[in-house]
Amino acid sequence: MGFGYVFIGYLTSFILYLTVDALNFGGLALLVGYMAMLFGLWQLNHYQKAFAWAKWLLLPLLITAAYDFLLSLSEMFLWNLGALSGNTIGTVMEWSTFFLIILFQLALLYGIRTIAESVELKQISIKAVRNAAFVGLYAVL
Repeated sequence: MGFGYVFIGYLTSFILYLTVDALNFGGLALLVGYMAMLFGLWQLNHYQKAFAWAKWLLLPLLITAAYDFLLSLSEMFLWNLGALSGNTIGTVMEWSTFFLIILFQLALLYGIRTIAESVELKQISIKAVRNAAFVGLYAVL
């Protein structure tokens, strides 16, 4: 159905990334995780159209992951990327990644809430709204 790929991609992108980033392979973990989530959301979009928001938000996240992977490769092979490795572009990419991740989390929870309501799973729908409030609180803090 697609939830398995989303779960594996989510773990790879947000949990495994923390471990692998210490070895300078964080960008690769993000790319693999985002692609797995994209595949899973593509399948889930056939069952519920509300997952389209999360699916399309992954595309700019793939660009930020590719940028992170390019920076890790440049550190590993001592490449000079010039303006791409500057503080200004790095700061812009970090903030845009943060906002895109927050929007992705909210869009994913919206899709989960919508599919839970369509099959009358009221408890999961309520928990999705609660988790969306926690994501919003995290973004503010």
